[in-house]
Amino acid sequence: MQHWWGAGEHWLFEMFQQRIEEMSGGRIVIDQLYWDGGLVPWNETHNALRAGTLDIIFDWGEPWIDTMPVGNVEYISSMLSKNIQQSWVLFGGYSGHGFGFTELMREEYLEKEGVYYIAPHFSDHSTFFLKEPIESYKDLKGRRLWTSRVLGKIMEKVGMVSVVIPPEELYTSMASGIIDGVEWGGCACGWDMGWHEVAKYVTFPHVLPTVTASYTMMPDTWEELPDDLKYIVEAAVIMNSNDMRTAYRYREQEKLAIMMADFGVTPIYLPEEEQEYYKELVLQTLDEYMEVDELSRDAGEIVKAWLKHFEGAAQ
Repeated sequence: MQHWWGAGEHWLFEMFQQRIEEMSGGRIVIDQLYWDGGLVPWNETHNALRAGTLDIIFDWGEPWIDTMPVGNVEYISSMLSKNIQQSWVLFGGYSGHGFGFTELMREEYLEKEGVYYIAPHFSDHSTFFLKEPIESYKDLKGRRLWTSRVLGKIMEKVGMVSVVIPPEELYTSMASGIIDGVEWGGCACGWDMGWHEVAKYVTFPHVLPTVTASYTMMPDTWEELPDDLKYIVEAAVIMNSNDMRTAYRYREQEKLAIMMADFGVTPIYLPEEEQEYYKELVLQTLDEYMEVDELSRDAGEIVKAWLKHFEGAAQ
């Protein structure tokens, strides 16, 4: 198994490795676990599944948006969700309630990439770690940041320059001034990755309140599992999502306090009008992605219906 995140967060996937072995009574064993780039480059993991080099990966739609455009819409939903419960309503749970986004993603992963999307995984939130402060999103004009490609497209509307750098090179790129910041996790994740050592400003609220990822494997591998192990794998993914979310939330304020006291990190709290401006940019970009293909349009309509469902509701 290989996950997309760095060595600093490897322990979170060791929890999954241990949990799935225990839940299956030893019938499923992940005997080799790699962090990002540990076995194959981050954008070769689907090829590694197809070749049998990997059996399961921790995945997200972002790397595959060129062949699987609906991943853009999936990622947009992470920016519009207020919490993990809202995300589950979008993707749909085993209760039968929700908007069914899981099945849509399974269809797209199978048709476009030939891999099986096991279940969604909601973990951390994500925000900007910056070398220099901002007072508004427009202050990002001209700055070079690593972000997801989707957020990069949104922030290009204010003149930010989105750069593509392998995750394992981000720390040194910030330290050397090649880039001016990153969007990668919150303060707990940022602590694990060491962002506080090379970027002294962190923005709030999070630009992604809920990061949406998934676990995937080859469909033949999935079909060969007996039904009880299928349920166990799905349950292990969901429990890993909850484990990770809890760990991040528990450590978030503690790590921010240490960053401020011991490393001189300054939190930047952007005002309400900036939050509304950001939401406008996100919704504009959603409309643009809905024009890409029919499934993206359908996915966008689902997201809009989901947003309307929560209008005026207690959060």
